[in-house]
Amino acid sequence: MQASKNVEVVQGRAKREVEARDQGALPSEQYAPKIMPSVVGGRDLLACYIVAMFLITNAVLQASGGVVALTYTVLGAVAFFLPCVLATAQLGIAYPHEGSLYNWTYHALGRFWSFFVGLCYWLSGVLAPVTAANAFVTILAGLNKNWLTEPWQQGCVMIGLLLVGSFLCTRRLRIALNMINISALALLLAVLGIVIAAALWLWSGHPLQKDLVDGASWRITPDNFSLFSVVTLSFIGASGPLNMAGELRSEAGREKRRMVLAHLFGGTPIVFACYFLVPFAILIVLGRAVLQEAVPSFAGIHVMDVVFGSWAGSVVASITLLSCLATIVFYIGASARLLFVAGADRFLPRQMVYLNRHRQPVIAIRFHTAAAVLVVVVVFMVLPYVVKLGTTTMLVPRIYAMLSAVLTIIWTIATAFYFINLFSLFLGKRRPAQEQQKILPRPVLLLISAVGLLTCLATIVSTFAYPWSSLIRGDIWIVSVGGITAVCLVIAINISMIAHSEARWELLRDS
Repeated sequence: MQASKNVEVVQGRAKREVEARDQGALPSEQYAPKIMPSVVGGRDLLACYIVAMFLITNAVLQASGGVVALTYTVLGAVAFFLPCVLATAQLGIAYPHEGSLYNWTYHALGRFWSFFVGLCYWLSGVLAPVTAANAFVTILAGLNKNWLTEPWQQGCVMIGLLLVGSFLCTRRLRIALNMINISALALLLAVLGIVIAAALWLWSGHPLQKDLVDGASWRITPDNFSLFSVVTLSFIGASGPLNMAGELRSEAGREKRRMVLAHLFGGTPIVFACYFLVPFAILIVLGRAVLQEAVPSFAGIHVMDVVFGSWAGSVVASITLLSCLATIVFYIGASARLLFVAGADRFLPRQMVYLNRHRQPVIAIRFHTAAAVLVVVVVFMVLPYVVKLGTTTMLVPRIYAMLSAVLTIIWTIATAFYFINLFSLFLGKRRPAQEQQKILPRPVLLLISAVGLLTCLATIVSTFAYPWSSLIRGDIWIVSVGGITAVCLVIAINISMIAHSEARWELLRDS
């Protein structure tokens, strides 16, 4: 009798889920706006977008690829960044709910795919703050060659940064948003300073570097194909700030629509300009000498040192460190929202929905931080001393290059669902509700969906096929990156299955 009752309960729940899907609703869509503080304004969204999308160390590293990196920046912006932004705008207007891509995929494809995509999206959110923490450590080590010489020392600092970021995310949301706003403004001032430095360099009579006027240097060849996926990584994550869409200050539909469009269409030109102008300015001042930089991420600071003096380089270094910390805070907070909504929608145990006195999902934040700390421990504090492939200091850059490639692949898989969702909701069977929400004509939506999917495929293939580090052979790169990606997905899927089972058990127990 009890077994029969449980079956009826499960069947009843499944029926209600189907009905809810038909009505286009998830529990989190109603729960998040009611329980979370509505403090995110238009400026906050724009600042979050800039901090999430523009990591100045990525722009500096692109300069080490030479002038052709600027060609790839334009290509990546047209073929990948712009389609992602337009797709995010369309989906964000139609479904301005907490969780962004996770929620959109539910409405387009149902529960299974929404959970899978949410999982990939969350995994990328685990690796993103680790990337920012590593950039912080790299700049810090560049200030003094005797600092952080051992991988375990770097790992300790990175764990400290993750814990600080996690603590800030558990405080009032306004504190984190204020920090992100200040960081975004400072970051733009640093970019402006680097551009002015390049302009003054030319004004003072220095000739333009030969590579910049040599057409062959701008040409794409098989030897530089690896730059494509590196540039694509810089342009991934347009939907990140909309993970907090349920916390927007305005409840009016028209005002939400304005906020979504304003931060995307206002922030995108800024992000592109930063990614183009920073490496361009570095190449103007340093030229091929950028390849001799002991710490490539330090090239932008070096430009300020050369033109204005060490005080200017110190200011840009401080801003870079602040922006890295702000990026950590953003990705921990935004990605923890995915765990929060998954808990509200009974994909994960309901503990993920628990809020502290500041109304922040503290359990989700701590779990997300623990996952990022685990990555740091394995990559920086275990593998360098267990795997014997050269010195520990040489092994860490190899492992980090592989980790960045894995991040690109997993994040690109999730990004592909921007366009799959777009096709399902707006280009397939006509639905009156979606037709009213369209901001672009069907041919344009079809074009950006096709271009976006092809670019995602090209990114994944190029990431596998072309090593990001000259220290790694091609065959080892393919096996290593493929293996790490598979292991990450398998571990995450198994953890999610256990968590999903726990959530189902809680549902049966409470029924």
